[in-house]
Amino acid sequence: MASRSFRRLRDSPWTAHFYGAHAAVESFESRARIKLAKRGIGGFPTLSIQHLIDILRDQLDDAPNLNQKRLVMIEENAFRILKNIGVTTKEAYDAAPPGTGFVKNVEGLPNYKIENYRVLYLKSNCWHEGASSEIIDAIHCGGPVYGWFAYDDSLQDAKGEIYRVPSAPSTMISPIVRTHALLLYGYGAQGRTGLFDYQNNWGPEYHNGGRGIMESANIIGTIVPDVTFAGIAF
Repeated sequence: MASRSFRRLRDSPWTAHFYGAHAAVESFESRARIKLAKRGIGGFPTLSIQHLIDILRDQLDDAPNLNQKRLVMIEENAFRILKNIGVTTKEAYDAAPPGTGFVKNVEGLPNYKIENYRVLYLKSNCWHEGASSEIIDAIHCGGPVYGWFAYDDSLQDAKGEIYRVPSAPSTMISPIVRTHALLLYGYGAQGRTGLFDYQNNWGPEYHNGGRGIMESANIIGTIVPDVTFAGIAF
């Protein structure tokens, strides 16, 4: 059975084609349970992301060629990102915001498309405490940033201060936007709704004719080139 997050995304206006975490979690869940049972580990109520990573490490050792090893590494990296942002169980994975992990292509919205780029989510509890320099450094260490945005409760208070980033790479993030809603390619943010639910509750004047971005507390998203296509996984 497809996970709730994958099923809701597939049936929603956010038509997404995932590889990495979203595409792998279903098939690896069953395989992980089988392997863990063989190791004498069974009956656990939830399957942890670490269990999936362990299974992938086993597969990496058994991969017949370099191409298969690379595919396994891409999937493992996706799960490690999930683990690093605090997604540690299958239930947490199901509740994670859309796009967590690697996004190959997102379409279905006017002039809205991400192709061959990575959407990397960084969970931060210090965003409102002024300690954002470490976050900024972490964002830029992977290369140029093509777009970035914040998922945060503060979006509800940012109606009058909508900021946009250019589609060209940006090497500097202005300090003035660090505490406000940061937008992706000119599209506005929306007030809090349930995860996976779209609600245009600000009206077109706040969306520049487009739909808003969903939010989840204290998560910052960046869009960087997906260098895994060049054979580099990070």
